[in-house]
Amino acid sequence: MKQKHMKKIGSFLITGAMVLTMFPTFNTEVHAAGNQLPTKERFATVEQLKSFNTDDTNDGTKNPAKVYFGNNNQKWWIAGSQGEKELTLFAESPLATSQQFEPNYTQNKNYSEDWKCTYTGENPADVYLNHYGASPLRTTLKDLESSYFTNKEQDLMNNTTVYTDDTKNSSVYSTTDKLYLAYGDCYDDHVMVGKNASDGLNNGLHIDKAYWGGSTFWLRAPYKIYNGNALGAWPAYFVKDRRVEFYSVNADYALVPAFELNLSSLHLLRQQQHLTDSFQKTTHLHCGMMLLNPVRI
Repeated sequence: MKQKHMKKIGSFLITGAMVLTMFPTFNTEVHAAGNQLPTKERFATVEQLKSFNTDDTNDGTKNPAKVYFGNNNQKWWIAGSQGEKELTLFAESPLATSQQFEPNYTQNKNYSEDWKCTYTGENPADVYLNHYGASPLRTTLKDLESSYFTNKEQDLMNNTTVYTDDTKNSSVYSTTDKLYLAYGDCYDDHVMVGKNASDGLNNGLHIDKAYWGGSTFWLRAPYKIYNGNALGAWPAYFVKDRRVEFYSVNADYALVPAFELNLSSLHLLRQQQHLTDSFQKTTHLHCGMMLLNPVRI
C-alpha cells in the first residue's frame, strides 16, 4: 500500500535475505508485504543498509528505515554507520517504561569501581545524582540485554564505548555497554547515538526529533545547571515542538536505547529461487530481523 511521501524502494529483508551463517532459525514469523513475492531488487546489501540514517538535516534529504531485531518484534531505526561492518540501531519504542534515573534524591553518591567508569585522570570521591555511570538505568539496560535478546543475538551486539560528562567533577568519563542511552543538549531538537569522543560529546549519529516515538525517554546527559536533574527527550504531539528537556532524576520515564550491530557475519542470499520459495508462505527468519519500508515523516 503506497503512502504519500514514502520512498518507493519496496520492502527489504535483512536475514531471510541476509543470513547469519552461525544462526539457527529463530521464531520470528514474517509475511511478504501485501502478499507480494519479493524480487532481488528489494533486498539490501550491507552497503545499502549503511546508507540509511535518521539525520533529516543531511543535505535536506530523508532516508530512514527500520528493522526488526530481538524479542517481541522490537523495531529499530537505522541511525547510520560508523565503520565498515557496523550498523547503529535506535529503538523505535521503549524497551522499558517508568524508570527513574536515580531513586535516591537526597544525597550525592560515593564513587564505586563497580560502575566500571573510566576517567582520564583519577577517579572522583563522589558524583552527583545525575551521573549516568552510577545510574540504575545502566543495570536495567544490562538486564534488557538478556531479556530482549537471545545469546546468539547478543553475540551480534558490539560493546560500545561512549563518553559522558561528570558535572560535579568537571570531567568526562567513558562507559562500555551493549545497550546505552542517547546523548543530547538541553533544548536541542535532536539527540546523538554511536561512538563519540571525550572532547566531542555531541559527536556521533544524529537522531532527528521525528524519530523519537511517543514517550518521553531518558538521555544519559546530566543537566548542567542543577545536579538533581538529568536530560530527556520530550516527544511533543506536534513534531515541531519536540525538544530535549531537563527532568528530576526521580521522575519516571522510558528507556529507548541504541546499540551497534556487527555486520561482519552477514551475507546476502542471491538465489532468486530461494527468495521465491521462502515467501510463498509464512516463513521464519534466520536471525529475526526484517527491514521495513523506509518511512517518510
